Amino acid sequence: MRAARGRMLAGAIAALTIALGGCSAPSTAPSTAPTSSSAAPTPTPTPEAVVVDLSAEPISGVGPTEQHPGVAFPAPEGARSVTLDVECTGGERFVIGITTAMSLDTARLERTCTGVQSMIWPVSKSAAPTLYIWAPDGVAWTVTPRFSADEFETDETIAAECAAFGEIYSAVMNADQGYGTYQAFGLDEWTARVDAAAADLDRLAASSETSMAPGFARMLELMRSPDRVPGEISKGVILNDLIGDACAVNHTVMVLNAEFGG
Repeated sequence: MRAARGRMLAGAIAALTIALGGCSAPSTAPSTAPTSSSAAPTPTPTPEAVVVDLSAEPISGVGPTEQHPGVAFPAPEGARSVTLDVECTGGERFVIGITTAMSLDTARLERTCTGVQSMIWPVSKSAAPTLYIWAPDGVAWTVTPRFSADEFETDETIAAECAAFGEIYSAVMNADQGYGTYQAFGLDEWTARVDAAAADLDRLAASSETSMAPGFARMLELMRSPDRVPGEISKGVILNDLIGDACAVNHTVMVLNAEFGG
């Protein structure tokens, strides 16, 4: 009996030893402490916006500028278009334009001195732009340029109609000059040329989608009038108000191809 109790006590002590040993064993659970790979990324610094200085000083004068070269008109870096605020009074007519040595855009706009008027030009990438103004002697004017980084927007419909009319008007001009100025051909040839140009203008006037349509119709009346004077049709056309101004404002200047002369 005593031996049995001894064996039972020894077993209990052994079980307790095992239980205590298990409680004291080191933990194998993963650590929850953050590691270097889980740290928040460093934000990338935002580059500072580049400030483009498009400011310009006003230009003032009295009467006409020199046609060649005109007044120096430097454009700031980054400018793609410019609005000209032209101020003059008195009701006189003036003409204004921006030209460069290498630019084909020779548009010149004619307006009346009635306060401040704004006109937009593309900025050419060519060097040495100049500002040209014709105004009567004694008329004071001020031009304030407002440059922009925005491109000048050309109306492609106006551009196409200006190109088409340039070809038609060239044909009429050459007919008049060939017959009246240079006597290169007779009346029959002049008539055939003008009638062919009138047929082309008839189609252009009928399809026109621009403000030039009334000008096309007026020109067609002159070309087909029974009172037309051979050799004189192109001389009586006021292109600027009816047609030419729309092309100039759009900076798609009409190109005329002369058959005669130097």
